[in-house]
Amino acid sequence: MERLVINKGFKEYQINDDENAVIRISTTDFGLIDRLTAIDKKIKGIVNDLEKMTKSDDDEAIKAALREADEKTKQEIDNVFGVGISAAVFGDMNCLSFAGGQPIALNFIDAIAPKIKADLDKEQRASEKRIKKYTEAAKAFK
Repeated sequence: MERLVINKGFKEYQINDDENAVIRISTTDFGLIDRLTAIDKKIKGIVNDLEKMTKSDDDEAIKAALREADEKTKQEIDNVFGVGISAAVFGDMNCLSFAGGQPIALNFIDAIAPKIKADLDKEQRASEKRIKKYTEAAKAFK
């Protein structure tokens, strides 16, 4: 059987200095932009729900809520970027743990969003260049 190779815009990123933590996403997928736009609000909503828990709640309820919120957030991240991304990025760590004043899940979004924007800008410039080449050639037939 012949193999057909199609460039789908996938890029690989190593997470921190861990050679085993590599994610592969299509940064130029227009659907990714739609999905990414909503995730920030979803994660903040999950964190806000957790913050509503009071010290009067028992320890087991708090632990269960933390586990559930972690799973829900990781599922949201996998829905945006692809199955298995959250496992590679966070491993066994609760992705709502704080680092630098915000949940690690949002730190990930803040790190990847500029890469996505840069890749989209690069693709748009390349596309405009190709389109211009074809429109110039079409003008010659008039």
